[in-house]
Amino acid sequence: MADVIKVIMSPNRKFKVEIIKRPDQLFTVMVFRWIEWEDDYSYKYWSLMKQGLSLIDPEGNAIKIAIEQLMELSGEEIEIDD
Repeated sequence: MADVIKVIMSPNRKFKVEIIKRPDQLFTVMVFRWIEWEDDYSYKYWSLMKQGLSLIDPEGNAIKIAIEQLMELSGEEIEIDD
């Protein structure tokens, strides 16, 4: 079973990345965008934008890749607290 070990949000809260540890002890990164859609019904949800296809080792490299993807999409500087 894969486990989400870290979630990093963009400062504007419109994007997030999830770092997932797989059963084989490698990591993958998934990128999401916050969607708000107003019509007759109100839709608010996280939509998957990119699913990490590459397997990353160690965890520190997965975090670096996640931050790079988040900065690219949001255009914002990302700082995380460990």
